[in-house]
Amino acid sequence: MKNSLNSLFARGISILSKFFLIMFLIKVLPLSEYGTFQLISYFILMSIYIYGLEYYMYSNRDIANKEDIEQKINNHISFFITLFPLTFSIQIVAMYFLLPLENVSFVILFMIFFISFSEYFSQEIYRYLIMLEKVLEANSLLIVKSLLFLVLLIGYFEVTKSLDLFSILIIMSMSYFILILISLYYLFSIFLSFDKINYSIFSLTKLKQIFKILRPFIILMLFMKGLEYFDKFFISYLYGVKLLGIYAFFISIAMLVHIFTISGFYIIYLPKLIQRYEEKNYLFKKEFFKFSLLTILSTLIVSICIVIFINPLLSLLGKEELKNYIDLLYILLISLSFLNLSLIPNLLLYIAGKEEDLMWITGGLLLINIGLNIMFMNYFTINGVAIALGITYLLSIFFKYRKGKEIWIKEIKTF
Repeated sequence: MKNSLNSLFARGISILSKFFLIMFLIKVLPLSEYGTFQLISYFILMSIYIYGLEYYMYSNRDIANKEDIEQKINNHISFFITLFPLTFSIQIVAMYFLLPLENVSFVILFMIFFISFSEYFSQEIYRYLIMLEKVLEANSLLIVKSLLFLVLLIGYFEVTKSLDLFSILIIMSMSYFILILISLYYLFSIFLSFDKINYSIFSLTKLKQIFKILRPFIILMLFMKGLEYFDKFFISYLYGVKLLGIYAFFISIAMLVHIFTISGFYIIYLPKLIQRYEEKNYLFKKEFFKFSLLTILSTLIVSICIVIFINPLLSLLGKEELKNYIDLLYILLISLSFLNLSLIPNLLLYIAGKEEDLMWITGGLLLINIGLNIMFMNYFTINGVAIALGITYLLSIFFKYRKGKEIWIKEIKTF
């Protein structure tokens, strides 16, 4: 119980710090610079998945299963070291196609690469600590990661009374340098607790065996990240970073609906439900229904709160131009609510090991979303992107519900 409260506290700080960071940056930066920063942030988030090749999705079940954690961590480190030349090359190619690199200096490129790697590295150390049940250390790392950049950024602004993109990236690099030192300290402490450190470069045969297991996860990751980020880069390409800044701000606000559910319920119920499913425990149905009810209620409550407070918030920020796009927020809230509801059958499919089904459903949704974006953006610009997102996530509920219903009838009813 104490560990659960500590984790909720740490994740609460993380969510709040991200919220205050968004509010601070949208207030002090021009919308075009805010849009450019968000574009870089999206690339950094994508880099985490490029480096990890979604290995951590594969190991969600490993976290629920506490057997032989040392070997799993050693294998994961070996996996990363073996594939680093490939993943780093993929990241360079992705940067070339996704970021507007005109007039971007080598220093900025280096900072983006450094921040991307540091974000991935600190996240993996956090996961190692959780797997080893070092919850206090993991939560302390999460809190530092959440607050350090925000505190340094506000401190710099208070001293200089100015802020631009280059300064933000420098401060962000400094915060991640400190974070990576703390992460290394925890990594060495983990190694000291091991009976044996046996990471190595995997052979081609070993890699083939791993990728045979990971194939649906990797393809699913590509489809998921395509669905998550296609609209942002598409807006940047067609309309520029200013409109991207507007869209990025409102989707960040609407995303609170999703983040609240993921952090508050999804990641908490996932390992518990995996264990119940594998045991064919009758309590699975009760806890799954509880998760479903909490998801629906939290989506409704958070959405209502955002609608109530958004206008006073925009007045406080002093960005009157954003009020001209308030309809965008309402459409995005509906879209993200559909995404939340799709989590219910999605959770069931994942627990039942139906990654192949999830992969094909998500791939189909990505193609639908691309088509809808092309169709609606000509008529509604960035509102069209939000409409396309809403239709896509509504279809996601339908497709995942159909597959989930089959599993429930064939398997869960017998528990």
